[in-house]
Amino acid sequence: MVFRASQGNQPVRRVALSVCGLLLACIGNDATEPSDVEPFTVVGHGTPPAGQGTSDLWVHGTVAYTGTIEIGTGVPGNTMWAWDVSGPGTPVQSASVVLDARTVNDVKIRADGTLGLITHEGSDDGLNGVTLIDLSNPLQPSVISRTTASLEAGVHNAWIEGDYAYLAVDGSRASSGLRVLDISDPADPQVAASFYGGSSSLHDVHLHDGLAFLSHWDAGLIILDVGNGVAGGSPTNPILVGRVQTTGGHTHNAWYWPAAGYVFVGEESSRPGVVHVVDVDDFRRVSQGGQLRVDYIQRMRSVVARSARPRHAYDFAHLFSGDL
Repeated sequence: MVFRASQGNQPVRRVALSVCGLLLACIGNDATEPSDVEPFTVVGHGTPPAGQGTSDLWVHGTVAYTGTIEIGTGVPGNTMWAWDVSGPGTPVQSASVVLDARTVNDVKIRADGTLGLITHEGSDDGLNGVTLIDLSNPLQPSVISRTTASLEAGVHNAWIEGDYAYLAVDGSRASSGLRVLDISDPADPQVAASFYGGSSSLHDVHLHDGLAFLSHWDAGLIILDVGNGVAGGSPTNPILVGRVQTTGGHTHNAWYWPAAGYVFVGEESSRPGVVHVVDVDDFRRVSQGGQLRVDYIQRMRSVVARSARPRHAYDFAHLFSGDL
């Protein structure tokens, strides 16, 4: 399936969504007010092999990369798929990378499009870790290396920024939390730094302008300076800038909107869909400014915030109960 939303003669913007397989969608241009946007129209749909579910995805240019999860069929989620989406009506699987994993929860591509990272969870060898892939040919990724040292618990999510990868290591202990991996030599990556916020697991990490936003479950939202300069931090020496425990805990995902001075935090719980709004105008005095509730959502997962007009219009994409 693919979605399409027309706006008269205005251009449309394609969006790739990972739900069960691959969905491609078209929505209005960035200047469109949310109230003006017509419903999505299905444009194209790619389906993974029977027995595998689809996890996170990343799109670079005309190629989408999707992870896989085990969905109770006995087929492990051990594959990353590369999709040619140059023709959005007919996404085509171009290649796959098979790993030692029960879940490939996350795939990230560096901004220059030359390097990718795949996370491992539930590996048969018990080592988990991450695999780095060469994207010289984006439609035919090839494995460069796998690194497992201090990542044996499993890696749930990741972010690549320049020569460093920021990894969310599974578990609620001091050996878990954030690992910063030096990937300047992709054939021999090395752990460069670590951080654990205490009390619970780190679920996700998002970087923007030298700041790392950690979704640290019941430890809340934690912000680190990893090169911004606000606290003198660097990738090899992350320094705490601020933290806040949002009401309800279960901090699943966070997205920074610098023009507005807010971080939007998704709460994954049984409460109707909740997004917490955190005021970070002053990083030293981070505070929860309020929350949004979307009553028809049974379980909030991820949130992305975007607007052409700071402090004015909000555009959210949310994943819940397997749907978008």
